[in-house]
Amino acid sequence: MAKTIIAQSGDIVNYDNIIAIYTDAEKSLQKDDSITVEYYVKADSANCTYTLGIYETEEEAKEVVHRFVAWLQNEIFGVYNFNADAGGD
Repeated sequence: MAKTIIAQSGDIVNYDNIIAIYTDAEKSLQKDDSITVEYYVKADSANCTYTLGIYETEEEAKEVVHRFVAWLQNEIFGVYNFNADAGGD
């Protein structure tokens, strides 16, 4: 059975290859000189970094990482979908 993650972007990642999962924040300067921050859930493999999801708050991103790690530990399903709302599985 394929061990698959479907990222928010639709990218497909084999989770056997993941060596780390974490949150990261990136600031962007907008045209009106305001600064916005997006919170990313990222995963590293041996030779690549995947963006699995993008969230509006750090709390959302950390909750997704927590739920994802718990899911990986149990391997309940064959596919994990990083959908935009933090409540979806």
